[in-house]
Amino acid sequence: MWQQKSDKDLERDVRDELAFDPRVDVKAITVSAKGGVVTLSGSAPTYAAKLAAYHDAERVSGVNVVVEHMDVSLPDMHARSDADLAKAVADALRWDVEVPHDKVKTSVRDGWGTLEGTVDWQYQRAAADGAVRYLVGVKGVTNQITVAPSSGRSIDVKQHIKDALTRGAET
Repeated sequence: MWQQKSDKDLERDVRDELAFDPRVDVKAITVSAKGGVVTLSGSAPTYAAKLAAYHDAERVSGVNVVVEHMDVSLPDMHARSDADLAKAVADALRWDVEVPHDKVKTSVRDGWGTLEGTVDWQYQRAAADGAVRYLVGVKGVTNQITVAPSSGRSIDVKQHIKDALTRGAET
């Protein structure tokens, strides 16, 4: 029978997982746990490090939910003006072949990028997020892009799923 980890064990396991990741400064992060809910507090030097810490905690057995209360404290060498960052965000979206850049609008305020618009596919939404989240100077990304397939496409989802399962079974 499966036994739930104690809060203390869960905190230790999450701290160990964070310490194992070279992208994360575990000394700058406080971990607390209560009944499978893990809270990360503190700071990270980049948005990428903040995301890494979140995903590391999520991966630990016994963690049901991760609550993230971390700030991004960019080192001076990574600080950028919002205008400079907005140009970098626009360039990154334009250079990503999976992002329909004509359908995605952006804004930047205090290092936080906001993505808006409507795309046809989830992978395009994810690609837009991925194109900007690791840019130098980004403190966070709010992805408000919606997915709404073009009305000109008619897809028989049930048949597509059957076909995919058949293809997989043949292998």
